[in-house]
Amino acid sequence: MNLTIGDLVMVVDENLRGTVTRLEEEKVFFECEDGFEYCYQRSQLLKPVDDGIEFELSAHKAYDSFVSTEPNTFELPIQHHKNKWLIDLHIETLAPKRNFVLQHEALLFQLEVIKKCIEAAIHKRQRKIIFVHGVGKGRLRHEMRYFIDHHYSGIEYFDGDYRDFGFGATELIIHDFNQDDFS
Repeated sequence: MNLTIGDLVMVVDENLRGTVTRLEEEKVFFECEDGFEYCYQRSQLLKPVDDGIEFELSAHKAYDSFVSTEPNTFELPIQHHKNKWLIDLHIETLAPKRNFVLQHEALLFQLEVIKKCIEAAIHKRQRKIIFVHGVGKGRLRHEMRYFIDHHYSGIEYFDGDYRDFGFGATELIIHDFNQDDFS
């Protein structure tokens, strides 16, 4: 990531953002909105592209280069709920024995699970899927929906049933199983 003094940056796994004040090889110093100076590795930072809304390196863009350490041995965590597939995306359920160094790595892993589940549903002609992501800060929900919008044109999504999942689930409906309809 190319950075210059004065650029706006955001820390991947923390709620910190600020303006770059100094650059030293892989270290980036920036002044946060609270007036304090912080130092992080370049790999721990994101750079805004469009008025602070989109970031140059975020999960939906980094996903394509992510390689799972368990590509063929991972069993899909599918349960059944009212004739729908139910997938719990909480990381402690998906990968209880894995230790992710950064939260961003866990998010990429969760997106990989989402992709595998969607592809399996298309293959098996399963029309409805519910992903339980929890409420939290909404990052997984946002990234999952962005990923679906940009990779699957034939899938509609909406909030899951509040009575069953509160605000912590997204339900998908696959409208057409013709592979040509999916980008």
